[in-house]
Amino acid sequence: MAGVKKPGKGLMAAVFTRVGDFIITAIPLWKILRDRQALRRILENRREKKHFGAVEKKREEWKARSTIEEKTFSRLRVLARFFRRRFTGFHRRTPLKHLIALYLGPIAVLSMVLCATLLLTHKPVPTQPLPALSPQKNFEKLLGQTGRLIADNHPDAAEKNLPALTAFAPDHPAVLTHSGAIHLLRKNYPAARAAYERALTLNPRSYIARYNLAEIDFVTKDYPAAQRRFAEMLQNKPDDETLLFRLALCTLMQNDTDAADRYIRRLSPTGRSPARQYALAARLFYEKNDAEARKVLAQARTLFNENTAFYDATFRQMGLIK
Repeated sequence: MAGVKKPGKGLMAAVFTRVGDFIITAIPLWKILRDRQALRRILENRREKKHFGAVEKKREEWKARSTIEEKTFSRLRVLARFFRRRFTGFHRRTPLKHLIALYLGPIAVLSMVLCATLLLTHKPVPTQPLPALSPQKNFEKLLGQTGRLIADNHPDAAEKNLPALTAFAPDHPAVLTHSGAIHLLRKNYPAARAAYERALTLNPRSYIARYNLAEIDFVTKDYPAAQRRFAEMLQNKPDDETLLFRLALCTLMQNDTDAADRYIRRLSPTGRSPARQYALAARLFYEKNDAEARKVLAQARTLFNENTAFYDATFRQMGLIK
């Protein structure tokens, strides 16, 4: 029993020991907290230790990452930055004309060298000779060219092709109609009539020959003959606006207003040409209502623009307008 320690006495001794240690420790800590300079030194030492630790950590990470490839890339980046600065500085200091000569000179020399090389090494590609056109092909080509010259009102140039066309096919209907068109442009009506009549004899169904024979009668003021020819053609083309327009004029010039009105009524108000408007204007001119006729012509020119040239030429030829 004598060897057993009492638990209460041991506990109290431990409590007094801990309290004593706290008092001994708290007294200097309290003094430090009350002393600002001491507190500042403690905080500075702590920050220095923290900063030193971070730097050391970064150094360790750099040492771990610093391989040969990364060092090489870093050197190249430094060199690139160095040359870029030199390049920029050079361009800032050098005048513009010197820079142009510096860059365009080598380019020009290189272009000349390349062109010379290509010319020296170029081998011409062998080509097959073009087959010669047959006489028939040449004839058709010349015939088409002559027709275009006539359409463009170049009778002199078109007439230069007639000897070759006539030598190849003297009795060809197209050659005769071209000859008649050239004479018609020059207002040589007897020669034009002879050519078209010959073409109509060779080809009775030739629309060009029949129409131009009627046109010759019209421009020479033989209105009964022109009316007869146009009426014959109208049987095959009952809705042809040009034929109806010509027939309306022919009948008006013969003072047959009833027949003229019948032809005008057959013209559509919404036709593809200004034939109805010009036929109505001709009717108004016949009635001496010139002011209203000119209004109709102005409307037609607004609606059809350049398509009125043929009809204006007819009215000028008849003396209805200037």
